[in-house]
Amino acid sequence: MRFYDEVFGDLPAPTSLPASKRPKWLKEEGLVMSGNWEPLIFISLLNRKSIEPNEEERRLYEAQMDPKMFDMLKELGVNFIMGISHKGFGMVAEKESMEDAKKVAAICREKGLHFGSYAFSGTIFQELFRKEVPESVDWELLDADGNPLNYFDGQSWRHHMNRLHPDAEKYLERLLEYEINEMGTELIHLDNYSYGPGYDPVSIKLFREYLAKHYLPADIGVESFDNVVPPKGLYDCYWRHHPSQLESTEDGQPPKVKPVTTALERAWINFQCYGLAESYRVIADYARSLKPDILMECNVNNFGSHTECPMDDARVCRYGEALWDENIHPEYKDGKLVTRQIAYKTAQILDNIVFAYIRTKIDAAETLAYNTDCYGNLMQYWATNDPDPWAKCMEHLTDGLKKYVKFFHAKRPYTKYIDRISDVAILRSFPSQCFIGERSWSVTNAFENAIIQGRIPWMLIFDQHIADLTPYRALCLAGADALTDPQIARIRKYAQSGGGLVLTEESGWYDEETQKRESDPFADLKGEKIIRLKSDATPEAIVAALKKACGGSFSMSADVPNHITIELTEQKKEQRRLAHLVNYAPEIPVKNSPVEVAVPEGWKIKQVLCMSPESDKTENLPFTQEGNRIKTTVPLVEGYALLSVETR
Repeated sequence: MRFYDEVFGDLPAPTSLPASKRPKWLKEEGLVMSGNWEPLIFISLLNRKSIEPNEEERRLYEAQMDPKMFDMLKELGVNFIMGISHKGFGMVAEKESMEDAKKVAAICREKGLHFGSYAFSGTIFQELFRKEVPESVDWELLDADGNPLNYFDGQSWRHHMNRLHPDAEKYLERLLEYEINEMGTELIHLDNYSYGPGYDPVSIKLFREYLAKHYLPADIGVESFDNVVPPKGLYDCYWRHHPSQLESTEDGQPPKVKPVTTALERAWINFQCYGLAESYRVIADYARSLKPDILMECNVNNFGSHTECPMDDARVCRYGEALWDENIHPEYKDGKLVTRQIAYKTAQILDNIVFAYIRTKIDAAETLAYNTDCYGNLMQYWATNDPDPWAKCMEHLTDGLKKYVKFFHAKRPYTKYIDRISDVAILRSFPSQCFIGERSWSVTNAFENAIIQGRIPWMLIFDQHIADLTPYRALCLAGADALTDPQIARIRKYAQSGGGLVLTEESGWYDEETQKRESDPFADLKGEKIIRLKSDATPEAIVAALKKACGGSFSMSADVPNHITIELTEQKKEQRRLAHLVNYAPEIPVKNSPVEVAVPEGWKIKQVLCMSPESDKTENLPFTQEGNRIKTTVPLVEGYALLSVETR
């Protein structure tokens, strides 16, 4: 199989803009978002199942374009507005809203606000869209039984579009031309980026071409690719498994997905992931041909326990600068953390920023620690008939939450142009996650959770990042059971050069086609930093093993309760290390927490500053330095605390 001869050999190189080519304001100011991305026709459809807005809907909709409202948002600290351009009814049906978005973009420029456009929902509202483009019926994705793929929540009047259909691509290009050239947008938002190719004729044709390019017929057990049909229902475009692919379970338990067992099934999964990523690359490249520094953002929304086909973040997000996460609501409940760290770590390694809804103090604390150059979405604005038309959409904006926005802007000197300090990298191996399945990914996720709970400076990495492991002191291969020969060679070289390695029973035992190797590829690796654990190791054992693999200590440690997590960053030019502490139970403030931070050899620390959104004061903390380790005590962590360990 040729797909993994070199990781992602089926895709062009990443096109995500490097920092030097992104708009300067993003790095200097950072981004605090608000917006409204629902066109008038959609509002009336949701409210009354009618495509004809009534007077009240129109009046409230027009109120959202009141320049005074943008003054109010700017006063709150917002500097970026996301506006609607095109939802999917068609450019004719949505002409009014598109023109309104153009007006909003002009108001934003006048007010000194940046503007991004909701370019497309990924769905066709077929009744109106077909009137404008009758042939668009052929652009719609079909499921394994030949039916259009509806949007969820019972919206049968809304079908998912095949983003790889050539004519659909041309239509999207026309949209971008309007948004970039006419509207003057600075960011393109593509929603619902979670459906890959389906079972429509164009998808099947592209699948056969993909097979011919990356496989031999013998690889999947056929004489020719001419009549190959995708396996029925396997990963039916988006978490929809055909009944033929589900195994019955005990009463009351959800059915389980059958294991992936054939080469054709693996090729189909690969193709779905490829197709979704390729469609994003194509549209991003076209946007950049119109505006070289345009920011691209998509809503993949797959940042849970494992990689869910076809939403392979490692492939898709290589072509943009921002991703959206709207599923996780961070909290500390029943002694367990619920965090967005998977989304934030995915964004960090793929050089993206994260758009997340910031509704609580925990949301705000997380984004300060783990997001890069972005606060997230402060609020989605809309008007009501109340005496204060904006009160309802702002009811979550407590005085305490407003302080976090103020802190984001005030402390930009400490949070821009940073590097993440990550002692441990843990690999989400695509063939392990998607071909072997739960047996592998459940192990990886258990170790990820132990790392987060254990307050280890860490990074989530994907297959392509095995090419350079030098930033990390240790690599964790828990559940990374399927690896390519080149990956194994690089990992072995890393370990033989002094890097720590944590393995579970089946790490590397399988190749990218899940064929079992004759022997353990890491069996001969010995040394104090080569650690082997059982896949069901306790969190305490996992943390101890990773500490040993890192040489006996981490770059940051904090003696705090389980509802506190940490992050460590560095500003090389300023010779600062920044220690972040996040409290997932802000109703339980933590006092007098011992914290230890390692600094590069030769740094002589002059001061340790402590800052928090809950206080207007910057405290100069007492500290001690022993070699390259700095010890201090944080007086209080209510929601979030930032330590600046400085040489100047």
